[in-house]
Amino acid sequence: MDDELAFGELLFERKKINYSSILMYVVVAILIVLIFFYYFFGCAVVLGQSMENTLKNGQRCVLLKHGYTVERGDIVTIEHPNPKKDGEMLIKRVIALGGDKILYVRSDGNKYVDMYVCKSGETHFKLANEKYLKEERMNYDVGELNSKFKDKNGNIIPTAMYHAQEVIESIGIDGENLDYDQKLILDCVITVPKGYIYYLGDNRNHSSDSRYYGPCKTSAVTGKIIEISEKGSMLEDFLNFMFST
Repeated sequence: MDDELAFGELLFERKKINYSSILMYVVVAILIVLIFFYYFFGCAVVLGQSMENTLKNGQRCVLLKHGYTVERGDIVTIEHPNPKKDGEMLIKRVIALGGDKILYVRSDGNKYVDMYVCKSGETHFKLANEKYLKEERMNYDVGELNSKFKDKNGNIIPTAMYHAQEVIESIGIDGENLDYDQKLILDCVITVPKGYIYYLGDNRNHSSDSRYYGPCKTSAVTGKIIEISEKGSMLEDFLNFMFST
């Protein structure tokens, strides 16, 4: 009888040890997952209307903080270029990379402006085809107080006078054999420096971006948006749980 009791106690102790080991492994695994999540992922909260209709005020987004490359068309978070807003982030779309060229062309009596892009390594501009914009055209009237074609120093960003799209796209950036008007157009080109990005909001007429702050260093990009939550979704509930303050 004593032997049977001793054997039973031994089995019970072994089960306790097994349960403790399993619990320890589960806790360690959860900690590893959490550390991995917090290192590679984050949460960005949209503030304002500058990224409408893609992103709306108050929406939460899953942010990849490491292991990504910045590409044209990406939505990224950027360290705020205003030193008075240290610690705040901008959420904008990457329009051009280092070596790319941007050209703004006025149209319709200087009421609107179109944007052309010449990617690094290419020789001609192409009209930007952006399906995600809230409004199809950018307002240009620099007489408006909310004009987004003045930099932070109050200088008007260079923009070319109206020419037909075919004319703009036929001008080579080598600058050879150009007439006077074509040279004036090329004088308005903005070249993105190497190691920088040019970023804009999808709501172009209500966004402070590279038109105001200029290009930013790639190192100022703090993350890349990989998922957008919808109100009441499981993703939003999860982000609220993980990042609620």
